[in-house]
Amino acid sequence: VTLLELMVSISIFSLMLVAVFSVSSNVITGQREAIALQDASENIRYFMEVASKEIRMTRGNKDGVALNCPGGITNNKTFNINAASSELYFQNKDDRCVIYAENGGRIEVSRDGGANFFPVTSDKILISNLQFIVDDDAAGNVRTQQTSVTISLDVEYRFASRIHKNKNKIQTTISSRRYE
Repeated sequence: VTLLELMVSISIFSLMLVAVFSVSSNVITGQREAIALQDASENIRYFMEVASKEIRMTRGNKDGVALNCPGGITNNKTFNINAASSELYFQNKDDRCVIYAENGGRIEVSRDGGANFFPVTSDKILISNLQFIVDDDAAGNVRTQQTSVTISLDVEYRFASRIHKNKNKIQTTISSRRYE
């Protein structure tokens, strides 16, 4: 074996090793991204399920009496929103004031009128542009349309590296089962 043959075989082996390492690194990165996106998706799905159930089963405010919520809920409305702080207020089936709000990139819920907030989404995802759009006509005791809430938000997984940032916009509309 000559020195030239040895150098050629070592360089070919090195190139193959670099190629294999590069492919495996890309596969591992792709797998981490896929798992992260699946976690984010499951987390948002959980939030949507919890919020949908509570919004569908809301009691509403049929008598015009202000609920024990920040700002109250009057004029026979089922839902109130605070667009400036991305908050949704309503009375749940147990006559408790429920508040959904975005705080520090997480969605939180309070079921005691705002005294205590608990996170609904993981700290691994970043929530931004949370909006609640309420379609509630409050036309006396008999409504002319079904009350609904549209939830719109941007979701981003918090990766350690900033190379792979995936931002998704999610929107859903939930109608209340409150009938008069």
